[in-house]
Amino acid sequence: MSILTEALPDTVTVDGKEYAVHTDYRVWLKFQKIIFDPSKDSIKKLTDAIINCIDTKRCSLLPENAGELMEAFMRFHSCGRELNDKNSGGSEDKARKAPIFDFEEDAGYIYGAFLAQYGIDLIDTVHLHWYKFDALFHSLEESNKIMKIMSWRDLDLSKIKDGEQRKAYQKLKDTFALPDTRTQEEKDADNAAEFSKMFF
Repeated sequence: MSILTEALPDTVTVDGKEYAVHTDYRVWLKFQKIIFDPSKDSIKKLTDAIINCIDTKRCSLLPENAGELMEAFMRFHSCGRELNDKNSGGSEDKARKAPIFDFEEDAGYIYGAFLAQYGIDLIDTVHLHWYKFDALFHSLEESNKIMKIMSWRDLDLSKIKDGEQRKAYQKLKDTFALPDTRTQEEKDADNAAEFSKMFF
């Protein structure tokens, strides 16, 4: 969908029926945290997602198809983009792309960027639709510190030939590194992929 030509959604569709959801960006940041919480099993994630996202004032019944409901939540969270398209490089032999931002860890930088660029105080704002927040976030200018931090995290040091420059960027990557939430299996796979890049 295009946010320029269509009304912003306030429902999700499951089995052909619409169910009202909360649309404020805070709700969907919490949803993201729920989905990627390794301490929760799938049932707990679904339960917490329903409690967080469904607007019970406008929606008295819940769909019976739990799996489709979660997919509908994921589609809403992706703002109409294809699911799982982020970080897809089209090559299975590449290392899993590490996240370059985290809404919780980077909250202060994101708050400052919205205030500086748009004049939007995310703390005092009563309501900001998730689709609007997402569009504004992905349109932040490179001069914002969060964008610089994201570029440092995303930097492939193996492509920097100058030793001093590589050392300086390594320090920036270490300073602003996000907590590593990968499993040991994922770490081993990524390390193997990085090692192979050095020789092939």
